[in-house]
Amino acid sequence: MCGLVGVVGDSQDGAGAAIDMLLSLLNRGPESLGFVVSGRTGVSHVPANDLLSNKDMEVSAVQQQLHGGSIISGHGRYSTSGSKDLIPTPLVWGTAASGRFALAHNGTLENWEELNHRYGISTILDSQTALEIIAHKWQSGLSFEQALLEALPEFVGAYSFLIQTRDALYAVRDPRGFRPLCLGKRNGAWLFASETIALEKVGAQIERNIERGEVLRCTTNGLETIATLPRGEGEHYCIFEHVYFSRPDSLVLGTARRDDGLSKQVANYRIAMGERLAQEHPVITAYPRDRIVIVPVPDSGNYAAEGFARESGLPLSRGLVRDINIGRTFMQKCDHARAIGVRRKLSVITRLITGMVVVLVDDSIMRGFTSHKIVHMVRAAGAAEVHMRISCPPTRWPCRYGVDFPTREELVAARLSVEEIRESINADSLGYLSLEDLRAACEEGPLPRYCTACYTGEYPTSQEHLVQL
Repeated sequence: MCGLVGVVGDSQDGAGAAIDMLLSLLNRGPESLGFVVSGRTGVSHVPANDLLSNKDMEVSAVQQQLHGGSIISGHGRYSTSGSKDLIPTPLVWGTAASGRFALAHNGTLENWEELNHRYGISTILDSQTALEIIAHKWQSGLSFEQALLEALPEFVGAYSFLIQTRDALYAVRDPRGFRPLCLGKRNGAWLFASETIALEKVGAQIERNIERGEVLRCTTNGLETIATLPRGEGEHYCIFEHVYFSRPDSLVLGTARRDDGLSKQVANYRIAMGERLAQEHPVITAYPRDRIVIVPVPDSGNYAAEGFARESGLPLSRGLVRDINIGRTFMQKCDHARAIGVRRKLSVITRLITGMVVVLVDDSIMRGFTSHKIVHMVRAAGAAEVHMRISCPPTRWPCRYGVDFPTREELVAARLSVEEIRESINADSLGYLSLEDLRAACEEGPLPRYCTACYTGEYPTSQEHLVQL
């Protein structure tokens, strides 16, 4: 998924703002951190992985390296192509005859391997592919902007880019708008971030989204949209951003300001998912209602569970506790790491569980491994029954656009029916939110707004990809 941040025109506190924004987006990129800074000496990179382990001690060191930079961008890495091993900085670099530049990327280029073959590029990173192509065109005698605008139509898939040269920061979203990227302003400086909460954390005013297909140039003299890529029909924002990935306190799509009375946070959508889930899959048990509790699987199930409890009239009980020092088990590299992660991450409040009918509410089931472990923990704590409710449809297809879902063979819903999944995780019942109700909870109107390929297998760029081939 990755988290991107950028600051242009704040040489006094730009470093502090960039660091604080990136640390607020670790939900999107917990593998490695890095910055680039443009100043009088040109463009240079600042690795910042130590911020992940020792934030307080390392902030001052990173600030010192970034100090005085008129343009700063940062990237928190969550790999979906190439190696998951830590690298010195998650940003990728290119050098042409006219200078050096860096690229930070949230998304996945679907046609990166074909582009590698076409241009003779040797890399396993789709972000590096994009950078090499831009550099190739820049070296051919085009201006940097001409090279960028000539390269972008060749990219198929999901990309929110921040591309930094010595004098400018370019913000780009792909024509379908798969991944978020928004714009804010603070004390005359322009700020960019993958989610609005990063802007709010540093006191910036939220201005708007970078629009899908927009290519925006920002310098210390101001900003300008220099091009809009052909957008075709319909938006395809990733609906899984609302289900799981985005922070609950971020504004939906970053399109509205706090003070307009109309803005909604991601949490609102998750609560609505839970309400509809309760309508679709009420709890059926022989036990009396005063023995039933709704228990969120923290943290991703918290708001859907609140909606489920509100709609069903059943009490919400915090029977599972998350260790805040443990990251998202979804992002772990293997089953062994996930098993350790679940054991370390979650513990049971036995008094709230013993003898109760427990309705676990979670955002999704991928391999089924984590859900099985959680059901086992709750049963071991003495639950009378354990029911599982999931606030999205069965995930049957891998994502091509920047979420590191398992392969189709690993996805439990691609191999098993809902009843078979229920048996495999040892739950008394299992209910998924329907796609129709998920779309409704996320307020999709008459025009397409979301990519739901992970549920349907209908990938929006399939035809584009074939044209490129």
